[in-house]
Amino acid sequence: MNTDHPVRKHPRLPGYDYSQSGAYFLTLCSHNRENTFGLIRNGHPYLSPLGVLIHEQWLASKERRPGLTPDHFVIMPNHMHGIVWLQAQPPKSGRTRGPDLGTSLSSFVKGFKASVTSRYNRMQGGTLPVWQRSYYEHIIRSQEDLERAREYIRTNPENWGKDKYHQVFSR
Repeated sequence: MNTDHPVRKHPRLPGYDYSQSGAYFLTLCSHNRENTFGLIRNGHPYLSPLGVLIHEQWLASKERRPGLTPDHFVIMPNHMHGIVWLQAQPPKSGRTRGPDLGTSLSSFVKGFKASVTSRYNRMQGGTLPVWQRSYYEHIIRSQEDLERAREYIRTNPENWGKDKYHQVFSR
């Protein structure tokens, strides 16, 4: 066993079908928690070119993925929070069982991260990693839960000074 890296627990809810309709709160972190997405001044985010690209790709997700609607989101210096709504899609013709992987939460996150990384590296003319492996998700189960998540997103920039990673060097 390689002891250089901590053993990670699988963060997903066992047995839950992440392709079913509903709202999901996501947190995606930058590679090594570096402050590459922008900065916070006076409680407001100011995005780097990478942060702007993330913003554009988040909004473009609706056009690229049928059944997915992005909701509130915020891009912080070293992470982003967002809410996405998934609408289960009918099976493609000839498909008789199993989820449509194009509309599962994990396929969205994988595609989103890949799209941002690919575009960023074309802009930079290199192959820099953008994202930390995996992501955090929370299944939103009620209107109150949704409102709490939206409020958390709205106030996150104001709380940046309390983030233990807020002084990590930027690239």
